[in-house]
Amino acid sequence: MKCIECKTENSGGALFCAHCGANLEEPSSAPRLLKCPICAAKNPENEKNCSACGAELRRHHHQKHQSPKRTNGKHKTARFKWAPATVSVVLITGVIGFIAIMEWRKEQPPAPPPPFVETKTNDATLEGKVLDVASKFICSCGTCGEKPLDTCTCDKAAEERQFIRNYLQTGQSPDQVIAAVMKTYGWLKPEFAAKYDSTSVVKAKLNSTTATESQPIFSTLSAKKTDDNKIATRADAEKIFSHFRCPCGQCGMDELKDCTCKHPRGAIEVKSFAQTKIAEGKSTVAQIVDEIDAKYGGRKL
Repeated sequence: MKCIECKTENSGGALFCAHCGANLEEPSSAPRLLKCPICAAKNPENEKNCSACGAELRRHHHQKHQSPKRTNGKHKTARFKWAPATVSVVLITGVIGFIAIMEWRKEQPPAPPPPFVETKTNDATLEGKVLDVASKFICSCGTCGEKPLDTCTCDKAAEERQFIRNYLQTGQSPDQVIAAVMKTYGWLKPEFAAKYDSTSVVKAKLNSTTATESQPIFSTLSAKKTDDNKIATRADAEKIFSHFRCPCGQCGMDELKDCTCKHPRGAIEVKSFAQTKIAEGKSTVAQIVDEIDAKYGGRKL
């Protein structure tokens, strides 16, 4: 066994060096060897130079080739640098999403209005008068198949019957209420048109005014009646239209002649009806005005 201290060879069973007396016990573990970077010879770890070529031994040479570990500080810095970009992406995405939602909401059809609730009373006499007046009209909605107003169950019919009920509750006579319904909604049944024509409507309205106010109104109406008793021509179309508001109930136009809406019972439909009557060459201006009023309503008084 070779002495670690003096390098003297001793017998195999010796415990101490015969030359220097050093302990010859084997180390608990073999010494670590370093490989020479020049000649690749192996040398003990504690040697500074290679025993074969004398080159300097670099003990931690492998550590130079390892990438340095990131410290917590550097990691935080990297995260901080990316934060503004992340925030920008989130903001841009949010704005695009908001715009997309707003555009989607614009394309959605509007919510239908709540159903009209008809408020009936416990007064059997009043309710009988409501149905009696309503029985003289056709529902004006234009979508339920022209059902009688007193039996139709659509929202428009309920609204019209409530209109009649409200007028009767204010003390108006049935004829006055019929005049008001004709003016507001129209669609008087043909069999009642002769009885409740435009003259009756005017008289019903005039019953609620004083005699002083009535006389000039009747004079004006008589003058208009004389002018309107000629057979209507195409030149009279604007004159006919000037008697009406648009009766569709949706566009709110005060002048039929200025309206071009395509709603049911709207300007296009009414004007077409008037032009057809003019083309027949059988009706006067007054008669066409009365027919439009009976069928569509919307006449100005």
